Amino acid sequence: MERIKIQTSIFFKNKLILILTLLFFIMSIAYTLLSVFSPYIELNSLPVLSTSLRFTFPTMLFFLFISFEYLIKIKTSHAYEFLKSGKNGLSTYYINGILVLVIILFLYCFMHLAINGTVYFYLSINHVEYLLHIIMNVFLNLFLVPLMSIFLAAVLTFCNKRVSAYVLMIVFSFLTSPVFGIIGTWFDSDANIYIFDLVDFFDFVPPAVSWTPIYAFGFSVLPYRFMQIGVWIFALFAVLIFMLARRGKKSGIISSAICLLVSLGLFLCYIQPVSKIDLSYDPLEGSTADQSYYHKNVVQKEKKAAFVITKYDITFNIGSALSAVATVSLSNERLESYEFTLYHGYIVSKITDVNGNDLRFTQESDYITV
Repeated sequence: MERIKIQTSIFFKNKLILILTLLFFIMSIAYTLLSVFSPYIELNSLPVLSTSLRFTFPTMLFFLFISFEYLIKIKTSHAYEFLKSGKNGLSTYYINGILVLVIILFLYCFMHLAINGTVYFYLSINHVEYLLHIIMNVFLNLFLVPLMSIFLAAVLTFCNKRVSAYVLMIVFSFLTSPVFGIIGTWFDSDANIYIFDLVDFFDFVPPAVSWTPIYAFGFSVLPYRFMQIGVWIFALFAVLIFMLARRGKKSGIISSAICLLVSLGLFLCYIQPVSKIDLSYDPLEGSTADQSYYHKNVVQKEKKAAFVITKYDITFNIGSALSAVATVSLSNERLESYEFTLYHGYIVSKITDVNGNDLRFTQESDYITV
């Protein structure tokens, strides 16, 4: 506890870091409060939450650079070699330093949570589910995402040159910014190269936070977003443990390997198909996906069917991704082939007859031939 107090005092004694921290906190909270007290905006809980969540990206960058400057101080002092030579000295320094940063981050999140909670109770919303929605959004976007950047900063302090670390932080800032998504559209439209799987992996900003709030859904706290940030946190934690245990200490190497396995497991879960609201620039899944699809390669066809569908029986399975089993009854069962229309986003995996026998079929664009 005494060491944490010492490192806390080191943080607050650094005038530049202290001033920047206070300015960022005041700016963030003041801007959020404007959405509460503005005479031009009707007070509503979801837009206030939206205002808080817009600080996800700035908060991530702020804690990335501040954490690096705070933790790198040890290398510019005479204490570095001393801690490095002592038993667990360097590890203790990093653990306590990260704890100090986490405490500061927690206070920041608590202020945003207090504003949103006050609005919730003032408006007498009285829906526990929505209160949990607020808490989960603040925890995911304003705590876990900046926590990841703290671990990244800790890892980058092991770069041999300060300039190298700053170059990597700038590259990371670019990849996680909305600019990377815009560049992704250029790749798709001009070079026909799809890079949005990579764009999405670096996108930590809540989907639709810059749009009018969707009151029936709120803001995404779907499992895939927790898995995405979990991949980064455990991977960076694994690297940090390995760097601190590079003398060959088995316990450190084993802990690092376990964290890497957890990160890999979360990544395999993250890449599974999932139903989500996507208002990004993604030409396949974003808000303009249909416009892009039909503009590029699809000619709509009209043809009179030789049969009538007399009955639909559809069973939906609503999970992380939507799936369905549809039973269709037809007026004419003696044709050699049947042509249907179905939105191209619904991928058909199997078609059978009334006896369960597999039927050959082709699915092209919005058309299926059986």
